[in-house]
Amino acid sequence: MELHLHPYKNLTYPYAWSPYFDTRQVISAEAGAFQRRPPLATLDLYNSPFNVDVRKPRQIKRVPILCHNVRDARQTGFRLIADPTGAVAFEEQLGDDEACKRFLTRLSSPDNPFFNESSGVRCDADRFYADRLDRPNLEVSGTTLGLFSAEPSNYGSWLFRVIPKLAIAEMLGIKDYKVACWCPRPFQRDLLQFFGIESDRIVDVEMTWSCNYENLHVPTCLNPEAFLNETTLNFVQSALKRHGIVQARRRLIYISRISHARAKNYNNVRFFIDESRLVDELASKGFEIVEPEKMSVREQIEMFANAACVVGASGAAMFNTIFSPAGTLVYDIEAFPYWLHAHSNYFSSCGHNYVIAFGSQDMTDASGSHRRWTIDIDAVSRQIDVLLQAAL
Repeated sequence: MELHLHPYKNLTYPYAWSPYFDTRQVISAEAGAFQRRPPLATLDLYNSPFNVDVRKPRQIKRVPILCHNVRDARQTGFRLIADPTGAVAFEEQLGDDEACKRFLTRLSSPDNPFFNESSGVRCDADRFYADRLDRPNLEVSGTTLGLFSAEPSNYGSWLFRVIPKLAIAEMLGIKDYKVACWCPRPFQRDLLQFFGIESDRIVDVEMTWSCNYENLHVPTCLNPEAFLNETTLNFVQSALKRHGIVQARRRLIYISRISHARAKNYNNVRFFIDESRLVDELASKGFEIVEPEKMSVREQIEMFANAACVVGASGAAMFNTIFSPAGTLVYDIEAFPYWLHAHSNYFSSCGHNYVIAFGSQDMTDASGSHRRWTIDIDAVSRQIDVLLQAAL
């Protein structure tokens, strides 16, 4: 009786029996796993403990491509979806109740807003609930594709988590659908438009809202651990072809973060201490010095589609290499361990010849995971000379 009176007071994951769910498997994953290639080379003058791991080949588990179809669905936060019984449809493929419990435990962590993902989920005596789901702020009729994801404000996350879900709708033949997502930033709408979704089809959802959907399709994440699968890569190639963008390896590109750091007064932005010196070195070698935040999405895509070499410090703009031709030389400068695994997976899956150069954090900086950092510019410059001579 309590479940009937308060359906969102007992969030569970029994969607196999829920009358509101219809889960379809779009493609059966092949047995085995993807193979991550190690980098073409590394530069490690600071004896990084992560250099050993990144130089080893690694297997990335393949996952099934699924789409949950939930009728009368409620959604809140980054990616929490429940049906009228309280059964949860998560955008990732969770195979058992324990995995679901770990997910809900993470979302119910009130002292960690990053992990909570604005879900409003709470835990009471090992029972998970979300009162917000009882009070929808928005009613959405018709058929909707949920482009919900972790890190919904991050440009890179959109490229490997959000946009690929449109490929699932295409594979299923879903027609005349809206897309629901957190979409207040121009780059989000520009990316959607590039991949065929015009503004009048977008349902822009506030993360603190509860929304009710008449018929919601919830695709799974195609690219866990940021390793791009064949479906994603083919979907991107189709979009480039549709827009008449021809890939060619001919431009040398350096991605600068210096204006971004200045705008933030150098605080909590992973400020690259020696960047001005590197800019001068690379400009003398014929590199274009670009600041992606000053470019439109279309301009960024066209530029990266013609990249022979991309140099940059780890950041969201480096994910634009999804548009670069396979075999592009990607020189990734990493001073932090947090994103190294995902970046290596990403560059490898794109078919690029990637190099990891390890920088050094200033441990006196109180910014934690976003400390200012440095690297030996002369050593970087010499290695890039050798790589360009071999590659070009």
